[in-house]
Amino acid sequence: MKVLGGVLRIFGLAFHLVLALGLLALALLVISGDQHNLRFPVAPLEGSRLTYSLLGGSLYALLALALAARKNRWGGLALLGWSIAVPALLAATPLRASFTFANPDQAVCGLYIFAGSLVALGGAWLQWRASHQPPPTATI
Repeated sequence: MKVLGGVLRIFGLAFHLVLALGLLALALLVISGDQHNLRFPVAPLEGSRLTYSLLGGSLYALLALALAARKNRWGGLALLGWSIAVPALLAATPLRASFTFANPDQAVCGLYIFAGSLVALGGAWLQWRASHQPPPTATI
């Protein structure tokens, strides 16, 4: 059981690291081009608000990941909050009237990403629990 928990924690950290770095690269690319014409249907924002929200969110995720990797209690909580927000945004996206899937393959890909975010949420929860518990005491 400990091995499965370790694998889930590593998957959660890796999933959110890739997501945060991808969002950071995307935001920096749009900012450097000075054209805030990014269309990102997951977030209900547009223009420069969307670009700077992606930048802030990715920096928040990277900070939470760094703190959680050091088994900091608040870092685990910050990562748990980020890990809850990701599947919540993904689940809310198809419920918007303006959103449609281009084809069935896009819907299947979205389901895989959503399932991955739920597994990463489980890993973040285990990471928070591991940082939340006091260290074991040694007995002689």
